[in-house]
Amino acid sequence: MRKSILTFLLIFAMVLSFSGCGKDNADDKSSQQHMTQQIISGDTVKPEENQSNVQNEDKTQQQDTQNSTQQQSDTQTQATPGNGAPNIPTTQEDVQKYYELEAEKEAVEIEIEMLEADLRVGKVTQDDFLKKKMELEQKEDALENEAEFLEYFLEPFNPSADWVDTKDVSSMFKKIQELELEEVNVEIEMSKLKTSYAQSKISRDDFINQIKVLIEQETRIDMQKDWLEDKLELMGFDD
Repeated sequence: MRKSILTFLLIFAMVLSFSGCGKDNADDKSSQQHMTQQIISGDTVKPEENQSNVQNEDKTQQQDTQNSTQQQSDTQTQATPGNGAPNIPTTQEDVQKYYELEAEKEAVEIEIEMLEADLRVGKVTQDDFLKKKMELEQKEDALENEAEFLEYFLEPFNPSADWVDTKDVSSMFKKIQELELEEVNVEIEMSKLKTSYAQSKISRDDFINQIKVLIEQETRIDMQKDWLEDKLELMGFDD
């Protein structure tokens, strides 16, 4: 009987021990699941929040790009002449430099013609001709490019009130006829001067100084004619 009681107590103790282990394992599993849920809830971003963040980043990048593009456009507008009102102040030196470049270009054009004439009469060899002509053409291109840049800084014609009566159409047409006659005389003088230089009757410096004055006159006449023609066009008169 005593042996049976001892056996029963031993079995009962084993049962209690097994039951305690099962409870501990269950508690451990529950704790692990709870920790896993905390980690997931703490690290995982909801799809709605993720999409909102992406959209905000895209908007910020687009705004930055637009601002950068606008700044570049403003810089180019300020730095580029010829858009109606150049931001670089016009000086008398710029104007005079323009006419000097135009005069120099006229001289180079005549020198090319003189070189071609020398080739025809055998004064220069073919190789020397090609070499010299290339040098002159490069110089002419450089002068033309610089002159075109400075041309934007020429001030437009702004006549005084008594220069012409803009209310009198016949007076305006008469003014145009006077300018055209003056233009013809300037062209004749330019032609004579070019011939003199081509025939070596005047020096290069004299030619440039004299042709420069004629180019200034020609430019002024063109501006005055354009001003009158624009006024007449606004009044309904066309060419």
